Amino acid sequence: MNRQQSDIADRGSWIVDRGPLHVHHPPSTIHHPHGGSILIYVLWVTFLLSLFAVSVASQASAGLRFSDRMLGQLRMRGIAQAGLLKAIEALALDASMVDTLSDPWADSFHDRTQWDGIFSLMSSPKPDPERRYGLADEERRLNLNTAPKDALDRLIRSVTPLAPDDADALADAISDWRDEDDDAEPHGAEHFYYRGLANAYDCKNGPFEQLEELRLVKGVSPAIYRWLEPHVTVYGSGAVNVNTTSPVIFAALGLSPQGVAGLRAFRSGEDGLEGTGDDQAFSSVDGMEADLRAYLPQADLGRLAQLMQKKLLTVSSRAFRFHLEASDGTPAHAVHAMGIIDREGHVKLWTER
Repeated sequence: MNRQQSDIADRGSWIVDRGPLHVHHPPSTIHHPHGGSILIYVLWVTFLLSLFAVSVASQASAGLRFSDRMLGQLRMRGIAQAGLLKAIEALALDASMVDTLSDPWADSFHDRTQWDGIFSLMSSPKPDPERRYGLADEERRLNLNTAPKDALDRLIRSVTPLAPDDADALADAISDWRDEDDDAEPHGAEHFYYRGLANAYDCKNGPFEQLEELRLVKGVSPAIYRWLEPHVTVYGSGAVNVNTTSPVIFAALGLSPQGVAGLRAFRSGEDGLEGTGDDQAFSSVDGMEADLRAYLPQADLGRLAQLMQKKLLTVSSRAFRFHLEASDGTPAHAVHAMGIIDREGHVKLWTER
């Protein structure tokens, strides 16, 4: 074998040693039998994650709204308290021993600006012709602890639809609740009655401390309580302020319709309207008879004398009720409060709704 053939043979050996020739084909598409299931799974996971994200976003939004409402109410509560302080200041600046409906504390607090909101103080929670924008003294009401039973009876007949016998029974029950003995009035109720109830409790046999106690008295239904509540109190001196009280209370104290009209005419002055600049006021209880001779029948003057003897009349007030609203224009932030303060500015009651 010559050299050239040897080289070719060597190269042939080398080619053979390289192994068989590999032919490369283009890759073919591979079909997986579970590919569709994986796609659906991915779509479901994506959908569930989207729902979770929406839920988280919704909760975060609700949390932000709640926080905004709480912060707004805190601000409005601060404005409400600042408004009450202004009313307390008005009381402190009133050095007179005579309290009337013309005093600054009684009608000077309508839509007053305070910081980033406004507040109003009102004598009653609902609009009515007698409502004023200020404090309302408790002495304009009949005191449940000091009012004579006949005055309670007349008030009940006047402001509730109860029949006379039922009104008498309720007056007896109120009297039994507040007295210290266990001797029942003719139509009243003592321990024996209250302990026999399904939800038994004792008769108080002591003064009312909160107005809501009236709900516990025999014969006081929710409706009866609503009718009586605007006219009675457990706060203040216990006497009725003749400069601020209503015709309803004058009538309950035993004055005739002519006597009630005469008292109101005296207080209203020439314009016939109370709470205006020409109002007249009683400077003392002792001087009432002289002031009213031209206005009241003699029988009513005599009745006033009896009430004065029992120290049931006054010309000054010691406790004051407020209905307070504070707002920044956003209804969710508004604060509505009701409470009682005394002459020195001590808060005896504060409730919000």
